[in-house]
Amino acid sequence: MKGILNKISKRIVSTMSESDIEKISDRDTSVLSLAGEVRKVSVNITENTSVVKNLIDEIENSANNNLSISEKLTEEISTISTKAEEMNSSIKEIEKFTSFIAEKALETSLYTEVISDKSKKIKDEALKSIQNSKQVVEKVRLELNEAIKDSKEVEKIYDFSSDIIRITKQTNLLALNASIEAARAGEAGKGFTVVAGEVRKLAEESEKIVKNMNVIINNVSSSVKRLNQCSYEAINYLSGIINDDCDKLVNVCNEYDNDAINFKNIMNKVTNSTEEISTSIEGLTEVIDGVSSTINKSSNNVTEMSFDILNTVDKVYKVKERMDEDIECVQKLHYLIKEF
Repeated sequence: MKGILNKISKRIVSTMSESDIEKISDRDTSVLSLAGEVRKVSVNITENTSVVKNLIDEIENSANNNLSISEKLTEEISTISTKAEEMNSSIKEIEKFTSFIAEKALETSLYTEVISDKSKKIKDEALKSIQNSKQVVEKVRLELNEAIKDSKEVEKIYDFSSDIIRITKQTNLLALNASIEAARAGEAGKGFTVVAGEVRKLAEESEKIVKNMNVIINNVSSSVKRLNQCSYEAINYLSGIINDDCDKLVNVCNEYDNDAINFKNIMNKVTNSTEEISTSIEGLTEVIDGVSSTINKSSNNVTEMSFDILNTVDKVYKVKERMDEDIECVQKLHYLIKEF
């Protein structure tokens, strides 16, 4: 190609004047100078293109790394979102369970109030019944005292029997004297003798009857004394049992009442605790919902960023292809300039 250009230039020179040749020579010098400048520019373009290509390679690598990181981040966000959903589900179960506990605690608290009311009623009824029993025992005690006083009237029979025995002895003595006097009187006193004998028999029989009565009275008196003693012991025993049972029953009722009150207080504390737990769970649920919302937004942002990175990588590839084309053009231009 260079030889052809030389031949053409010689023909052109042979047909031109000196002034034309000088002008062409000046222009040729300018063209050569311009070609040198173009050569320098092409070299700079080639060097800058290499630098830009290296930068594009770095951008491509960074974009690929960012894409890999965004994919891993998306996976992590998905895992966190799944864990948050599982945690939210567990918290709902806990909330349901605490609500169940609070409901049962309230029912138990109400039931303890019923138990407390029943124990108070039992206590009042027991005290009333025991008071009635005490009144009955006291009434029996008074009546027994009166009966004991009345039983002492038996002792008066001793006095009567003693008087009867004394009278029978005197009667017997009078009958004996009458018999003696009747014997002295002879036939005239026979009637007196018979009467005196009958009177003596009557006095002796009366004495025997009185003695038998004394035996019976002694037995009755002993029985009455034993009955009085047993009655006193029975009343004292009943009084002691009633008082002891009263105290025990009152103590048991008080213990039931206190236990019911304590249990109610415990259930109230449980209810308050479950309410606090429910409040905390509500706050935690709100936080988790907020975290889930943030995670979803972050996931969407990461997804958008991934698409942007993919678009960037695609554009970088296109720029790289254009740069390769530009480098090829510059190289061709550089070769053409060398021809001059």
